[in-house]
Amino acid sequence: RIEGKGEYSSIQKAIDNAIDGDKIIIKSGTYQEKLTINKSISLIASDLKSTYIKYNNNTEISIIRLNADNCVISGFIISGNNQTRGVNGIEVISSNNSILNNKIEISY
Repeated sequence: RIEGKGEYSSIQKAIDNAIDGDKIIIKSGTYQEKLTINKSISLIASDLKSTYIKYNNNTEISIIRLNADNCVISGFIISGNNQTRGVNGIEVISSNNSILNNKIEISY
């Protein structure tokens, strides 16, 4: 959810509705999606041990693609598997970001 702004059914929908500077707090659970971050936001898991972002696909992907500067991504277990090509947990195409306390699990 975005603090003070409501509930969303997916992390990407919350990101899409955020504005620069927003802090998005994600409730514990498993989210089956890949994310693109094009805004300077903070994406924070509410529970370090039980907030998963999972994406399984047979194409080359980044589970999280970070395009915006000055972002924070913290507290997630990011996982995926790919039998045929490489998978990036977090792809950073920007600067001055903080990526803290995440665990990335990619199986092949």
